[in-house]
Amino acid sequence: MSTGAATIPAAHWRQRVVNALMVTIVVAAVLDILRPGTMPPWGFVAPILAALILNARNLKPGGALTLLAVALVLAADVIWFRHDLSEVGRRAGLLYALFVSLKAMGQIASLKPEIRAVADVVTRQPPRRSYLALTLGTHLLGLVLNFGSVVLVASMLAPRLKVIEAPARQRSMIVAVFRGFAATPLWSPLSIAPVIILGGVASVSYYTYMPVGLALALGFLWLGYVLDGSRGAGQGVPAKALSAAELRALYLFLLNVVLLVGLPLALNGLLSMRMIDAVLLSVLTITMLWLLLLPGAEFIAWLRDINRGDLPGNAVENELAILVGAAVLGALVALQLSNTRAFGVGELGRSTVIVLSFCLPLLIFAPAMIAINPIVTGTFLAEVLSAVWPETAAIWLVAGLLAGWTIATSGTPFTANLLLGSRIVGQRTVRVALHWNAAQSLIALAAGGGICALGSAWATAG
Repeated sequence: MSTGAATIPAAHWRQRVVNALMVTIVVAAVLDILRPGTMPPWGFVAPILAALILNARNLKPGGALTLLAVALVLAADVIWFRHDLSEVGRRAGLLYALFVSLKAMGQIASLKPEIRAVADVVTRQPPRRSYLALTLGTHLLGLVLNFGSVVLVASMLAPRLKVIEAPARQRSMIVAVFRGFAATPLWSPLSIAPVIILGGVASVSYYTYMPVGLALALGFLWLGYVLDGSRGAGQGVPAKALSAAELRALYLFLLNVVLLVGLPLALNGLLSMRMIDAVLLSVLTITMLWLLLLPGAEFIAWLRDINRGDLPGNAVENELAILVGAAVLGALVALQLSNTRAFGVGELGRSTVIVLSFCLPLLIFAPAMIAINPIVTGTFLAEVLSAVWPETAAIWLVAGLLAGWTIATSGTPFTANLLLGSRIVGQRTVRVALHWNAAQSLIALAAGGGICALGSAWATAG
């Protein structure tokens, strides 16, 4: 008994220190956005390293290996190359702060009554509308809850699946959830994927890319509907009319979505703020507003979670290690390539760009099939390829990498959303990813690569 009693305070002490470090990083990021140059590089690096070291016992092999690689590359850079790493440290801090802030926003949003009401409406639609409702509903919920949208919708869907006897309809409803969430990286400014890729390909603005991303997302969702939207559509019960309270919750939710997407776009467009800075400030502002508007019981429950040390970054130490490590590795490699290019290595030739454009989605998808996180490959490829990619075709570099990220999110068995979501609905992850989603993944890889290749060929012509 004495051992257990001694262990608990030590664990609480360690977690409270980590909590304080996470808050410090977020505050430092905000100060650096409002007054650039306020924070020296170590102002981000020191608390990030301290937080990761204190939570080292929770790291998985992927996160631990990423941090080891960062340590080796940083040592090599200090000894031989001696680059100015101030921007590398700043970007690592911003990404860390954004990831934690997005998790906090999802955690607080999940307490809002209208969010659960919308999820309930989405999961109880009749057969002829269930696929579209689940796909679009999870997609829109993903803008607010991020990965939490899969957990919420899958949790509410699981008991309904038990009373559905048609396997085809069960399959249709399950894949609809994962595909809806998977499409968010293609365009959402609140997804970490576009922030990482557009941060690596600095010549492409979000406004330039957004129409392409939206078109690709709609194409991905439409393909899923063609493949599985009509499975089991002839069975089930008629639609239940929405109540006044449900309609109010739906309208309030859509207003929140518009605010979440519109605010960072306004900051980016009107104030010329970098997209990562605009998203971070928007997420923090809206999260604080939601927190102030929470009903009393939910607010007290949230305070109890915080008192227990339950902050949004605690359960995702591995993802944070991979995110920050991949950002640092990619930036260092890009710095070296920039120096190499300055010594006479020019941009890629047109035919090479066209071939690589076709392969871009596969370059993200294939490593994900062997459990290499798209954060790692996406960050690395964006930083490295942007240094040698023709600027006229850079938008197709972004599109190809994000297309691969989306396909990997719904079509590989090692992503977090599939691992947890499949367990909730009582299915094997391999079955959902590789059997039910195989056709979608293969067609999307070919179509996405083909579109990017054609776009690059057109952009580099003449």
